[in-house]
Amino acid sequence: MIDRSAILRSATLLSSGQVIGHGCSFVRNIILARLLGPEHMGVAATFAISVALFSMITELSAGKLLVQARDGEAPRFQATVHLVNLIKGVLNGLLIFLMAWPLTRLFGVPEALWAFQCLAFVPLIQSLKHYDVVRLHRGMRFGPSVRLGIASQVIVLAVAWPMAAWLGDYSAVLWLVLLEVSLATVGSHLLAERPYRLACDREYIKRVLGFGWPLMLNGMLMFGTFQGDRVIVGTFYDMADLGVYSVAFALTLVPTLTLARINGSLVLPAMSRAQDDPRQFYRRYRQSVAALAVIGGTLAAGFILFGEQAMLWLYGPEYAVAGAFIGWLGAMQAVRVLREAPSQAALARGETINALLANIARSIGLLLALGVASQQMPLMWLAVAGLIGELLAFNMAMYRLWKRHAMPFSMTLGPAMPVLVLTLSAAAVVWFTPTEVRGWATGIAAAVMVLLVLAYVLVRFGFLPRSRPPIASVQLSEKPE
Repeated sequence: MIDRSAILRSATLLSSGQVIGHGCSFVRNIILARLLGPEHMGVAATFAISVALFSMITELSAGKLLVQARDGEAPRFQATVHLVNLIKGVLNGLLIFLMAWPLTRLFGVPEALWAFQCLAFVPLIQSLKHYDVVRLHRGMRFGPSVRLGIASQVIVLAVAWPMAAWLGDYSAVLWLVLLEVSLATVGSHLLAERPYRLACDREYIKRVLGFGWPLMLNGMLMFGTFQGDRVIVGTFYDMADLGVYSVAFALTLVPTLTLARINGSLVLPAMSRAQDDPRQFYRRYRQSVAALAVIGGTLAAGFILFGEQAMLWLYGPEYAVAGAFIGWLGAMQAVRVLREAPSQAALARGETINALLANIARSIGLLLALGVASQQMPLMWLAVAGLIGELLAFNMAMYRLWKRHAMPFSMTLGPAMPVLVLTLSAAAVVWFTPTEVRGWATGIAAAVMVLLVLAYVLVRFGFLPRSRPPIASVQLSEKPE
C-alpha cells in the first residue's frame, strides 16, 4: 500500500515540476504573443490544432495502461507499447504531411503550407519516446518525469525570445515546437532504467487496443473539447481573432493542464492500488474531488475578477478585448478540472468508457458554438457554449460512475460545492458592483474568498475536526449495467 506521506511527497514533487514546467510555457507564450502579435499567433494556433487533431484521434493511452495494469512491470509489455507508439507516430506524420494542403486552405493561410508539412516531424519524433519514465509512476517514482519536463521547458524558454526576435513571424513557433519534442524524446532515453526495446506480442497488443479503443474515440471528442472552438474561430473569424482567443484560452488552460496532469499521475496509481478496497478507494476519491474543487473554484473566481486586467498587463492592449470572455473560459476550465475526478476513478478500475461518454455530452457545447459562429456573434458566446458543454459532460461522468460503480452523486457534488460558490460569488461582484468601486470590491471579494478557501481546506483535509459519516457505510461494489 502507498502511505499518506508517500502520496504527499509525490504530490509536492509533481506540483513543483508542473508549476515550473507550465510556468516556463506560460512565460514563453507571453514572449511570443508580444513579439509576434495576434495575427501570427493565430497562424501558430493552427499548428497546435493540426498536431492535436491527429494525436488525439489516434490516442490509445498505452502509458496509462502500463500504470493501471497489474502486470505493467513486464519488460515485454513495455516493449510492445513502444512498438504501438512507433507505428502510431509514423502514421500520424504521414497523415499530417498529406493533409497540409487542405488544412492551410481551411484556415485561409496557404502561405504556411511549408510549415504545416514540417509539422509531420512532430509525431515522428514523439514515436521514439521511451516509456520507462512512465512505468516508474507505478511505484510513485515521478522524479525522472519531473526532471525531464522541467529541463525541456527551460531550454525552450531560453531560446524563445531570440528565436521570435530573429524570425519575427509564426515560423518561430514551429521551430520551438520541434525543439521541445526532440528534447523530451531524447531525455526519455537518457533517464530510462531499462534499455529501449521493441516487441510484437499479440496478447499485449490486444490488451492495448482493448484498453485504448474507447480512449481513441474519446480522443476524437477531446479534440473537439480542447481544439474545436479554435477550429471554429479559425474558420469563421480572422487570424487576429483566433490569436486573441487562443492566447486567452491558453491563459486559462495552463493551470487546468497542470492540475489534470498532477491529478492523473498521482491519483491514478494510488486509486488503482486501492481498486479492490472500497473503503480506501472512497477516501482517495473524496480527497481528489475536494482538492480539484478548491483549486478549480479559485481559478474560476480569479479569472472572473481579474481576467481582463491580466490580459492587458501580460499581453498588451492588442489582447485586451479578451476581457469580455475570459471569465467564461475560466469557469469552463474549472468544471473541466473537476471532471477529472470521476474520469480518473473509473480509469483506476480499468473502465475507459466514462471519459468517452462525458465527451460525447461535451460535444453538445461544440454544436452550440458552431451555431454561434455561423451567426458571427461575439466570441464571448463561444465561451458560454463551452461552459454549457462542460457542465453536461460533468453530469454524464457522475452518472456513469454511479451506474457502473454505484458511487452516489453526493460523493462528488458534496466536495464540489466550492466551484459553484466561488464562481457565482465572483460573477455577482462583477455584474452587480458599480464600475467606480469595482476595484475595491474585487479586492475585498478576493480576500474573503481566500479566507473561505483556507477554512474549507483546513476542515476538508482534517486539519480541523468535523463530524462526518463513517467511511465504511459507503458501498462501492460493482453494479451491473
